[in-house]
Parts: sequence; C-alpha cells; structure tokens
Amino acid sequence: MKAKLRGTTGVFFDVVEVSCRTYEKFTGKESMPFARYYADEEGPIYKDTDLDFNLDPPQLEATISGWVAVDDFDNAFIYHSKPTQRSREFCDTGDYITDWVCDTKYPNGRRCYVIDKGLFPNLTADSDPIEVEITIKPKNK
Repeated sequence: MKAKLRGTTGVFFDVVEVSCRTYEKFTGKESMPFARYYADEEGPIYKDTDLDFNLDPPQLEATISGWVAVDDFDNAFIYHSKPTQRSREFCDTGDYITDWVCDTKYPNGRRCYVIDKGLFPNLTADSDPIEVEITIKPKNK
C-alpha cells in the first residue's frame, strides 16, 4: 500500500510496509493486533495512524508507445518494441502463416495489445511495423 510520512517541515517522505516482527525487533515493543507498520529509508518505524495514504493524484491519462504490425489473419497488435516477422506452419496443414513476435514486455507484463485493424487500413502482414503512440484520456464534457 502506498503511504507517505509528513515530515516536520511538511514535506512528504515515502515509506514501505514492514512486518510486525520487524517492528518488535527494532523497537523492543510488542506489536498491536491488526496494526500495520512502516519504515522510511533512515530506519525509524511508524504506526499506520501516523501516515497519510494514497496521496498521489489519480492518473487521468495513459500513453502506450510501440509498434503496430498486422498478422496473416488481419489482426493488428501494438508491440512494446519493434517486432520481428516469423513464418510458421499452421496447424500441421503444410500451409505457412506470417506473424510478428516481440520478446520484451510492457511494465504490466503484456507483450502486446490488440488494436482495431480499421485504424491502419493500409497495413498488411507484408508491411513493416510502424511506430505509434496512443494516448487515452477522459473526454471533457
């Protein structure tokens, strides 16, 4: 859980959650049931009642940067880094299909995002991937 400690000057410091055992070991005091304890980078440990939680403003927009490529099934994907084309046999039929692969992942662990092919009507499986950036944000009313 994100938490911050307000210093004596009013500036906030990041703290991380520590176990009850750590609290007991370093303070020599018994931990309270259901209490959470946090430490800053210098080591003092604080009870959760001394902290302000979730102070970061909510994120109102997200940006996806990457490369768009289309496979033989006319599906479009955005890859984290420039994908490489590969040809592989399709279901032991003797036919080969073209698709794109990317070894790196987005920070959330995904390798690619599916995107509407209609956004890139001229892009085919034989086209080179194109670099894109998409920003998603709330619509102002």
